[in-house]
Amino acid sequence: MKPFIHALFADFETDVIDVSNVGETLAYTWFGRPNYAYSGEAQKYWIGTTRDTVGGTTQHITEFNIQTRTYTTVQVGTVFQKDDHNQVQILIRNSDKRLIAFYVEHNGSAIRWKISINPLDGLSWGAEKAVNPVSLYSYISPYQTSDGKIFIFFRANSTPAVWYYMKSTDGGETFSGLQQIYNNGSTQAYLISTQDGDKIHFTASNGHPQHISEGLIHSYHFYFDMQTETTHKTDGATITMPLTPSALSVVHLVTGNDASWILDVAVKNGQPRIIFAFYTDGMSVNLIHKSLYYSEWNGTAWTTAIKISDTMEGYIETDGSIQEMGYTGASRFNTSNSDIIWMPKQVNGILEIHKVDMSTTPPSITQITFNSTVNNWRPISIPSPINNVLWLKNNYYNMYDNYSITLQTKTIQ
Repeated sequence: MKPFIHALFADFETDVIDVSNVGETLAYTWFGRPNYAYSGEAQKYWIGTTRDTVGGTTQHITEFNIQTRTYTTVQVGTVFQKDDHNQVQILIRNSDKRLIAFYVEHNGSAIRWKISINPLDGLSWGAEKAVNPVSLYSYISPYQTSDGKIFIFFRANSTPAVWYYMKSTDGGETFSGLQQIYNNGSTQAYLISTQDGDKIHFTASNGHPQHISEGLIHSYHFYFDMQTETTHKTDGATITMPLTPSALSVVHLVTGNDASWILDVAVKNGQPRIIFAFYTDGMSVNLIHKSLYYSEWNGTAWTTAIKISDTMEGYIETDGSIQEMGYTGASRFNTSNSDIIWMPKQVNGILEIHKVDMSTTPPSITQITFNSTVNNWRPISIPSPINNVLWLKNNYYNMYDNYSITLQTKTIQ
């Protein structure tokens, strides 16, 4: 398939740029990490999505050339399934600067990946590789150590929802050594991760807030040392895999009929911080009304969570019916400065992107998008001099496999 090339030709400091092909639908979820790669040397960045094609919806890579201010999109996936879980995660291999694109379908039958033919080039790819150590995969997250080992973390629903990792010692050519890292029994749980040197920090949930029968859904933290392949509480105490919620460091416990759900984790000066959604009406009413909360590790304990702002009132389809009421706009920490949070917040009933600055007391909140007619959600940031904040324009979202979404970007200093 020939790549699609599009020029970015507006005022980069002020205008929102639509980087989706006309009529094209694309999406990404917020549990897989990292969903982009950036090279200052090449003056490029790459983002993985699932996109519509002639044959159906499958995984794609979009390459942004900062010097020419153009982006080019190529297909890497070979299985067609319309589902926003199915995005590509991208890693730049230390040894030769080739890209590795990892992808799975939602509850897919294999973990698959491709390695770019040329260094720092997302437009030409080698043959697809695959492994199938368990089954029903989702949310793959690849990370690389300082000495070149590559780890992939993922969920496998067959067991019924255990999180695993595998390791490569040959630059991602092969993976082996299947290991359970997090097992919440029969209850589906979630992990979100970020890298800090050779440590991977995780924020964990013990369930999905919309599944009321699972009970109270709390927020936790632990980290994984890639060199020793050991897991630890926030204070460094070693804990044995497979982990359960009771073994982890507690960030926030809900009570009564309250509910919460993890959104992101970041690290500043070696100390983790997380953001999570808190459902103000609790599970006994509904999960539509949501607030954004923040907590950080102060060196000895997790601080009492503080409310940043109300964020959104649920995803509303164009016919007005609320779908997946537990979902949020999926706020994220800024990549290069975790004092900044990108937050979708309602303005006149529509989610607009806002910039939250946690370095001030109270946190300052600045609106970024204005007068939108549909929701903006799932923002991410990239350490690029231009087009460094991206998000999804939600034309409609009926379900994770029934949506119309386009990608937006803006330069924000």
